[in-house]
Amino acid sequence: MADVSRGGIRRLLRDALGYGAGNIALRATSLALVPLYTRVLSPAEYGVLDLLTSAALVTTMVLTMGMDTAVWRFFYDADSDTERRRLVASALGTQIGVGAVLVLIMIPLAGTLGWLLTGQAHRGLEVMLALAATPLLVAMGTFNVILRTQFKILRFNIYAISQFALVAGFNIAAMHAFRPTAQTVLASTTAAYVVLFCVGVILIRHHISLEWSRDWAKHLLSFGLPLVPAAVGLWSLPLLGRYVVAHDLGLDAAATMTVAAKIAAVLALVFGSFQTAWGPFALSIMRRPDAPETYRRVLVYLMVGGASVAAFVSILGRPIISIIATSRYAGAAPLVFWLSFGSLFATAYYVTVMGATIAKRPSIISGSILIACATNAALALALTPIAGLEGAAFAAFVGQAVSAWLPVVMSRNIYRIPFGVGGWLLQLITCAGLAIVGSHTHLDSPFSDALLRLGLVAMLAAAFAMWLRSSDLLPVVTRGFGLRQASGRMG
Repeated sequence: MADVSRGGIRRLLRDALGYGAGNIALRATSLALVPLYTRVLSPAEYGVLDLLTSAALVTTMVLTMGMDTAVWRFFYDADSDTERRRLVASALGTQIGVGAVLVLIMIPLAGTLGWLLTGQAHRGLEVMLALAATPLLVAMGTFNVILRTQFKILRFNIYAISQFALVAGFNIAAMHAFRPTAQTVLASTTAAYVVLFCVGVILIRHHISLEWSRDWAKHLLSFGLPLVPAAVGLWSLPLLGRYVVAHDLGLDAAATMTVAAKIAAVLALVFGSFQTAWGPFALSIMRRPDAPETYRRVLVYLMVGGASVAAFVSILGRPIISIIATSRYAGAAPLVFWLSFGSLFATAYYVTVMGATIAKRPSIISGSILIACATNAALALALTPIAGLEGAAFAAFVGQAVSAWLPVVMSRNIYRIPFGVGGWLLQLITCAGLAIVGSHTHLDSPFSDALLRLGLVAMLAAAFAMWLRSSDLLPVVTRGFGLRQASGRMG
């Protein structure tokens, strides 16, 4: 069974590499524009932009109504390609219709929402621009799901790269032509989304029917709606602290935390291809006897590799910030440690939640996320006035760690997967120790500081090499990419 499990992991790695270019493009947009935003926008405007953009993403999770996960879960249960196309059409039609109505209802509340999200009631126009973007974001997300469930890797990459190019291009052109403000960026981004919606329709036209099915809509909603709290909570976990900071410490402090979050997002950039490939792959093998062992191995590899990347980013966080965001955001460096390792647990969540997903128990998924959000919020409210930005960052880390591990505890009796800390806990502790030294230490001499960071990176590399020699990951990787691509994925 071990050999079968390794074969599955090889296939996952091939898929992840296939999605690489598109996934990097999707996740690099916000990171690539940080040098522009931090230099052209004031810290307060940058803080407003991030808070409203983040709120739009959370709203998108609500309007998606859990149908992205539902499409994955039911796609492989459909009897024919015709039924799969009807399933997709039912999901997309329901999302767009409900989303448009709810956004229209929320627009009159723009002023109140502006105060809640930024602490400034005069941000109503910016809120309306962010709201206008959400139905488009919902549709674009569903287009991505359609392409992934069909394993249309080339089209997925084309669409993702188009998103990066158009959003970046529209933003740069708008800030050059008009006064650079959060309002300008939000307006240009929404315009880019309109174009991208049209591109998405063209790319999926052969994978969707024009027939909306009430039965499929009911099935999808019955599974997806209970997941909405989980989706909102999952996206809110790294954001709750920023809203607390905006109200308690001001928009400039929120912008500093945003910069730290962008640096920490390097982890999501590195493992984003895995996350993109993981959902369709994990569900396509769920009936195989080796599936639980495959899921366990993936978690081990993810935790060790992710901890190493998080530590690397944390050690080099200070010099990276000085390059891409200027020295006025230097206070973000200590936060990178907490947010990077929090991002690792956020990625691990997609693996640890598989038991509940396969068993069709969305209540477990939502329950674990809501507990994690409550933990995060309570810690952020308690620690931010005492410990400032680092208190909020620590709260986000704890919340994301809870969200990753609770599903394991809550689903072990309904679909048993041998998850455990063996194989990765010691490596995680080692990486965290090196990372906290690098992120919280700064030497006055540039030469001495560079030497310190070089030494920490060398120790990190040595620790990873020692683990690699004792694991079976290297044979899995080296043997995998010479094999013929497995066919018959629908089975």
